[in-house]
Amino acid sequence: MISVTNKFAATLYVKGMLFANFWDITINMVTDADTSASNNNVAMDRIQYYIENMLDNSLLLGAVDAKLFDKNPMGIEAACNLLPGDPLDHLFTVCLYTKFNSIVEKMLFVDSVVLESYQSNGIKYTYNSTDQEITPLHEVMGDVDLEYCEYWYDPEPVLFRLDADGLQLIKQTWSDIDLLFETSDENIVKLDSFRPKILPKNSDDDSPPPTKT
Repeated sequence: MISVTNKFAATLYVKGMLFANFWDITINMVTDADTSASNNNVAMDRIQYYIENMLDNSLLLGAVDAKLFDKNPMGIEAACNLLPGDPLDHLFTVCLYTKFNSIVEKMLFVDSVVLESYQSNGIKYTYNSTDQEITPLHEVMGDVDLEYCEYWYDPEPVLFRLDADGLQLIKQTWSDIDLLFETSDENIVKLDSFRPKILPKNSDDDSPPPTKT
């Protein structure tokens, strides 16, 4: 078991009010014997990158409130993460569990996510799954706002940007930030294997050249 801990801050918009909040997060992961140490490190680097660059200093919006910001009447500029319900800690924990399991792409298995925030008044929320399948968010939400569930299943580091044009999904890939996993295919034979060996001509060899037919 590997545990990664971190801290981040974000702003919540709930029921017409803005709240500053601060979180302590712990992600517990199970390694796969078939995964290289290099790819284990990349998986953990992805999680740290996501916390520090996609969550920290962002604005958390629920599905209903996201529609209010779509035209951005207040002229706010911010990085945003959209949840399928109000951005309260119990749902946020499930969203993060889903996202982390998605971005590690089965190189590791995220066993559980533990979240504690300033606004939660000492209450910790833990979400874990025992079936090693990335399905919890859909199960929690049922058929409500599934559009915003898909956002948390995306394995890439995508993010919403709020600016003068409203909310826009900003797409980037792990390749853009040099956090791709190493992959290999033993069935692929390199062309170098088929290059003939050119033997140097022996100057002492008096054998006659081959006869053309």
